[in-house]
Amino acid sequence: MSIIIPAIDISVGKVVRLLKGNFNNKTIYSENILDIVSKMVELKSKRIHIVDLDGSKTGTPQIYNIVKDIRKKYPTLEIEIGGGIRTEHDIKRYKELSCDVILGTAIVDNFLFAKEMSFKYKNIIAGIDCINGIVKTNGWINESSYTIEDLIDKLKETNIRKIIYTNILKDGTLDGINITEYISLKRKYNDFEFIVSGGISCDEDANLSIYNNFNCIIGKAYYEEKVNLLKLNNHSFVNSLKYKEDGLLPAIIQDFETKDVLMLAYMNKESLLITLEEGRTAFFSRSRQAIWRKGETSGHIQEVKELLYDCDEDTLLIKVKQTGNACHTNNKSCFYRNYLKTEDKNLNTSNFGLIITELYTIINNYKTNPKEESYTTYLFESGLDKITKKFGEEAIECVISAITGNKNDIINEISDLLYHLLVLMNEKNVSLEDITICLNNRKK
Repeated sequence: MSIIIPAIDISVGKVVRLLKGNFNNKTIYSENILDIVSKMVELKSKRIHIVDLDGSKTGTPQIYNIVKDIRKKYPTLEIEIGGGIRTEHDIKRYKELSCDVILGTAIVDNFLFAKEMSFKYKNIIAGIDCINGIVKTNGWINESSYTIEDLIDKLKETNIRKIIYTNILKDGTLDGINITEYISLKRKYNDFEFIVSGGISCDEDANLSIYNNFNCIIGKAYYEEKVNLLKLNNHSFVNSLKYKEDGLLPAIIQDFETKDVLMLAYMNKESLLITLEEGRTAFFSRSRQAIWRKGETSGHIQEVKELLYDCDEDTLLIKVKQTGNACHTNNKSCFYRNYLKTEDKNLNTSNFGLIITELYTIINNYKTNPKEESYTTYLFESGLDKITKKFGEEAIECVISAITGNKNDIINEISDLLYHLLVLMNEKNVSLEDITICLNNRKK
């Protein structure tokens, strides 16, 4: 799976970008690094690329505490970090923060050390930065005696198999990438994974990298709003999945609240992108050979709450908030007919939330699909005055039972009260999610 990796270059505690590696040509984009990371995560970035610019010049890491704060806030975010990492102590500290370490100058100036570290620590990445094919070090200030090919040949002796290659003359220029350069390197050194860095100017540049199976680092183009990071991440994810020969993959739709399986449908790349961008399900109709948005005529839309994919990357599970019914037969679920069912005789308190959610959904179904001789339908047809009156009566009965009744009486009266509360919530369009959020905010 090829991904987009947004870059955060840090100098004096600020997010900056250099033009062609020139420290005297620096643009400051933010003084709040955590805000930048938060926005990247919000835009569905799973990995970020951090460069310690001051560390790259001094040879000593300067932003350890900043990275530590990022890790504390985002424990599962993938982080790769480079700049000034020249000792095992530096590597170990970042590894303890679950970061992938990038070595650049250390490989050139102390190759035996870099080689040893590559076998001792997992996922060491080589950062190779060049001008006209010549490797530069120490924050791109010093020129080495290596060409890029010389250095890659040396890396064959190490356990490093991932290379971030930056054409310095492209970096920060928005001039576009030379994808053929990366393709040529990959063909010559197919044991290595190359990551595109420097020059990305637009969505097309980034997609060109992804379509050629290269991960891609984006810096200035993101900060200057030349690329749509959310759209790129969505495209990257969609293209990473394994579609059947007909270009489709199955999508299981599940109710986010009740956990009921609602339907099975199929998606192609276009319908999946629509789903991700609009936040509502869209599918590909095999009979009509066309895209269809769920609920576009019936109003029974599905608001996407969570999207998961399986271990084989060829099936989706989409959790939704269902409006109305999912099935064209006007049933809540397409799976409304039982062939085999065993009763659960071991109910426990962990079932309470599911039972309440299921009851809420059933009551809502009676509201939208009235049924004759149903008490619930009678309440909804009688209106708010009747519903609130019944709720009040049940509340009083609950109080009386608590004072004068036995435990079974109290259980029955509380159950009646809860039922009428759920009817009132449905009448006033108050969801279980609304109550959950309110209660969660009250936690001490």
